[in-house]
Amino acid sequence: RKHLLRDILETRKIIEPHIARLAAEKASSQEVAYLEDLVGRQGVKVRAGKLAIEEDSSFHHTLARASGNRVLLLLVESCMDLLHDSRKQNLQSPERARRSVEGHADLLAAIKSHDPDAAFGAMRRHIDGIENAIQARAGEAL
Repeated sequence: RKHLLRDILETRKIIEPHIARLAAEKASSQEVAYLEDLVGRQGVKVRAGKLAIEEDSSFHHTLARASGNRVLLLLVESCMDLLHDSRKQNLQSPERARRSVEGHADLLAAIKSHDPDAAFGAMRRHIDGIENAIQARAGEAL
């Protein structure tokens, strides 16, 4: 299980920053509006102490869809399916849930401003934060 999680995070580091870059270039106004809605709903749930796994997953799915690349969308869907149990555990922490909302807000700002480089960097930081949280919870490197 630990090796699978490490492999999924490694895959996400490879593909998701590029997805964010493409989404910043190609996202429609409707996709940007939906991303705003997701971040808003995620924030409301997190502030209420509730899990926001659906919004979190939908955010990444919507970014992949906004990239305009169907293969990348399929890869993200596969990663999200494989990470379902880990996400439930990882997003239980109020601090990690808050950081997830902040990471999504940073990504959204880059997408809204159509800044591919900022989107790439924001996604990389977001995934690095996820990896660090998982490692801290496990007490060891993946």
